[in-house]
Amino acid sequence: RDGDPCALPKACKNEVELAGARAAHRRDGVAMARFLRWLDEHAAAGDINMAGGAGLVAGPAGALLLRASDDVVLGNLVAGDVSVLAIDGAIVNAPGSGTNVSAEHLRLQAGQAIGASDRHLSTAVTHLSASAGGGIFITENDAIVIDSVTVLANRVDSDGGASVITEAARADLVAGGHIVLDTLNGGITLNDGNADGNVVVAHGNVRLSTRESLEAVNADIVVLATVRSGAGSISLISADGIAQGVSGHIRTGGAGTLDVLAAGAIVMADGALAETEGGNIRYQAQTGDLVIGRISTGGAGAGQVAALAGGNIVDADGGDANDITARDLIIRAGGSIGAADDFLDVDVVNLSSRSEIGATYLQSGPVNVNVDSLSVVVNRVESDGT
Repeated sequence: RDGDPCALPKACKNEVELAGARAAHRRDGVAMARFLRWLDEHAAAGDINMAGGAGLVAGPAGALLLRASDDVVLGNLVAGDVSVLAIDGAIVNAPGSGTNVSAEHLRLQAGQAIGASDRHLSTAVTHLSASAGGGIFITENDAIVIDSVTVLANRVDSDGGASVITEAARADLVAGGHIVLDTLNGGITLNDGNADGNVVVAHGNVRLSTRESLEAVNADIVVLATVRSGAGSISLISADGIAQGVSGHIRTGGAGTLDVLAAGAIVMADGALAETEGGNIRYQAQTGDLVIGRISTGGAGAGQVAALAGGNIVDADGGDANDITARDLIIRAGGSIGAADDFLDVDVVNLSSRSEIGATYLQSGPVNVNVDSLSVVVNRVESDGT
């Protein structure tokens, strides 16, 4: 047989059956509205605990707001806009869940951690902002933009009406602990969503990492505002390239180090800065050029820098301002280092330099430079934040 002869007659409904289906949909809608109202009233005094297989779906034009005074354990949320607030608690990935949040815009705020070092929050979102008293651990399925996010939703009132609830604009990734953001198949764009100059601010370590499942996917990391750690180490690891805009600085204090690695090119705009307070810095463009804005360990008497490129190493500013300041410098290129009409300006004590198939043009400050065998060690921040 080509098909079940009963299927078509079953699909044809009379007026009584159609009226029953419409009434069932209305009853379902009322039940959902009552549940969301109950959730809004009761969750504020405790936890929201979703099982791994549980879901809330509002559709691509809808919004979901989850608020609790303590923990919020997420199953699977699907909406256009999502806001999750755990005032004094954590936002947790429920065991057995799939993608915790699928949305266009996601706003996360927690008094404790968002995700965990051994169980990241899983997302499929376009725009994200997150703030946590503890660490932030997120794995994104595709590309993501860190920016300002505002979420508006309708609250169902006791009379059946609705009033608009607004979760005010919140920008950046801000954490009292580590920040880890990994993508599985796409890039990361870091915007200054609130015009304070910063986009990632952590007390601990920072890891921003991109991967790609297909070569055609853009997995660049684009830094348009400051990535900052108070005293931790910072790693930016891209499956494609890394671009630092004129305000896209990378800074850490204390004993923190900087580790910037791209499979392709790394381009720092003129004015872009990578800076530590004596910690070591390593920039590596594996197959492309390394264009240097300014790299500094805080002075020529402290810290080490490694600048490595499969292609050329180029001065971004085209002038005589210092490009690299450190005690020790290892600089190696598959092509040339600097150019005959634009020397790379360095202020260092010890130097190890090699260009494979091109010339080397370096210009040093007033101190004597020792040419020696050197090594540079930095910390690679892993997916658990260590």
